[in-house]
Amino acid sequence: MITGFTHSAGSELEKAISCYNTIHPAPIWAVAENYRFEPAFVEGKKLMAEIGDVINIHVIIEGSVNSLNPYYSSSWRRDFSVSVTS
Repeated sequence: MITGFTHSAGSELEKAISCYNTIHPAPIWAVAENYRFEPAFVEGKKLMAEIGDVINIHVIIEGSVNSLNPYYSSSWRRDFSVSVTS
């Protein structure tokens, strides 16, 4: 169930998720910054391939987003009433 969106945005999101769920094997679902293309993560992927099966990776990324940053004004970043639940 998707809440907090206008009707058309919610319907569009539900359609995208439904379409995604029909693809086999499932592709990577990526939203927002797509950090997987950063050089450090590309190198990390190569190292993990050498290691073998990886059970878990935990990454913390911190960055400053203040009122001078163009992303600061993105309404979805500042609207905590929007939520997605399954």
